[in-house]
Amino acid sequence: MTEVTSKGINIEGLDKVKLLRSFWGNSRPAPLFSDPRIAGVISIPQFDEKKAADAIKGGMIDYFCGRAIKMNLSKSVLVKNPGQDYDSYAVMSAKEVIAFMHANKSVPDTDGKPATGDSFKIVNGLTYFGR
Repeated sequence: MTEVTSKGINIEGLDKVKLLRSFWGNSRPAPLFSDPRIAGVISIPQFDEKKAADAIKGGMIDYFCGRAIKMNLSKSVLVKNPGQDYDSYAVMSAKEVIAFMHANKSVPDTDGKPATGDSFKIVNGLTYFGR
């Protein structure tokens, strides 16, 4: 079960790079990438594991590799960005992603195929958790 306190959601024991990958995979690309004036000029960035580790250490993550994250993963409790919420940008809520990670310890692999379970869907080549 995912523990939620007044300070945030417990993420202790989870691989934070994998957790960020899961949040990133469930967040829609920033609106900039759907702007027809830049179509073909700027492509949607892919997830970068090396940058992910640095971003986590840096504290609050606003956007990462072109997608809204809006939270701090640097501690054992996830803290959301006040006034801006990851859940409004994502297919699956932060609490649901964390509950999945606590239960399965896995995320979809980079080929867009689920590592475990069958609760995923692929939309436009990206893997999303089902709702």
